[in-house]
Amino acid sequence: MNLEEIADKQAHVRMDAFEASDLLTSLKQHAEHLGDLGQELIAALEAQGVQAIEEDDHPRTEYLPPRDLHRV
Repeated sequence: MNLEEIADKQAHVRMDAFEASDLLTSLKQHAEHLGDLGQELIAALEAQGVQAIEEDDHPRTEYLPPRDLHRV
C-alpha cells in the first residue's frame, strides 16, 4: 500500500488487488467494532469493485511431528 496524497481530510492510497481484497475481508470481519468509518471504507472498496476473500469451508491441514522436521 502506498500513500499518494493527503488533502482536505482525505488520504489517497494505492494498493494492489490482493491487498484491497485482504483489507475488505478484515474490515468486514471486524465491522461491528469499527463504526461508521468502517462502513464507509467497506462501501468505498466495494464501489471500486473489490471483493472479499472467500474462506474455504474445509481448509486442508496436515500434521508433521517434530521428529520428522529434519527430513523435510
